[in-house]
Amino acid sequence: NIYTQKQPKYFDPHKPVYFINKEESFIYVSRKNGYNRLYLYKNDSTPVQLLTKQNIEVNNIIGIEGLYMYYTAIDQQRPMEEHIYKTNFNTGNTYLLSSEPGVHYAYLNKKNGLILDEYSNIDEPYKLDFVDLKNALKKQVFKAENPFQNVLLPTISFDQITAADDSTTLYCSLIKPANYDSLKKYPTIVYVYGGPHVQLVRNKWMMECGFAPYFLASKGFLVYLLDSRGSANRGLLFENCTHRRLGTIETADQLKGIDYLIKIQSVDTSRIGVYGESFGGFMTLTLMEQAPGIFKTGVCGSPVTDWKYYEIMYGERYMGTPQNNAEGYSASSTITKVKNIKGKLLLINGGLDHITVLNNSMSFVNECIKQNIQIDYFLYPNHDHHVLGKERTHFMYKLSNYFINNL
Repeated sequence: NIYTQKQPKYFDPHKPVYFINKEESFIYVSRKNGYNRLYLYKNDSTPVQLLTKQNIEVNNIIGIEGLYMYYTAIDQQRPMEEHIYKTNFNTGNTYLLSSEPGVHYAYLNKKNGLILDEYSNIDEPYKLDFVDLKNALKKQVFKAENPFQNVLLPTISFDQITAADDSTTLYCSLIKPANYDSLKKYPTIVYVYGGPHVQLVRNKWMMECGFAPYFLASKGFLVYLLDSRGSANRGLLFENCTHRRLGTIETADQLKGIDYLIKIQSVDTSRIGVYGESFGGFMTLTLMEQAPGIFKTGVCGSPVTDWKYYEIMYGERYMGTPQNNAEGYSASSTITKVKNIKGKLLLINGGLDHITVLNNSMSFVNECIKQNIQIDYFLYPNHDHHVLGKERTHFMYKLSNYFINNL
């Protein structure tokens, strides 16, 4: 046994061990001090050095070349962006290799220190740069044209608010219809996720959250996105504060987002809807049940309705077991709070979903029947967790038409 690590809440082992110096030592990515950082160890488990001392969240390891470890990371001073770094594992000296704003990914040629840097930001769909580290040369290889340059697109603005704890900074964005008029009142949709491993609000082309928010904005809605506590790339404490009580802190933060929204003159506060898929589907139901006076309409795709039905690897990591956290499971269940739903609700599932298995939606719908709560339900028989392919077009129109007709 070379190395053992424990965390009081949960351990999220996503990074392998990186051996160096003919396997006499290794680099391990650990969050034991709050952020994913690089640590150098001897193979007798002796810790030698903490390599990354900044408050950056190491995300993707690119590789090792010479005395350097190459990786992408999120600096907490600008958490909507991801940049390329290299760290000398003898000295610990760290260098920022990317300068253009946005979210960067990279590919390393281990033989000669050449890097391909691909990135985008909210204004540029894709760029690919060739970087020669030894000669400090950078050359643009490819720049994608905007595929929507002849289309009047919705516009995006970024902002930040304070979380429900009155101290943590949260990042949000507002997508506005192309012909937005600040003097008009618009129905507004909260596009929500809020769970681990996902960050919606990023300085990346279309924010890396798919076409759905933009399609809804093109139909005349304001679309609001907020990364609540519990979501990704902000460090361990930001993520694991929701441990054993999913749906509580995230909901409180999303409702702080509503406080932000209702101060915007163009938001029609009588027509606020909510939409999300997977964990976002769980959050959609949770928000409609805990704030029934706010949300007039909701659409949830592939929702977790009770965490006892979810896969063990994920569910028990963040919630414990139903046996040792009965109170947490009860508090997070959307099935026990069906009677609180007041607005119009559409629940969508894939008939082959092996992630949020149909026990989730069937139990929820059955409880709606018992409580005489009227909801709408639609099943895509041949799809798994997400509706993709040509049927995605059908899904997008079903989604938008539901809000058009009910919000």
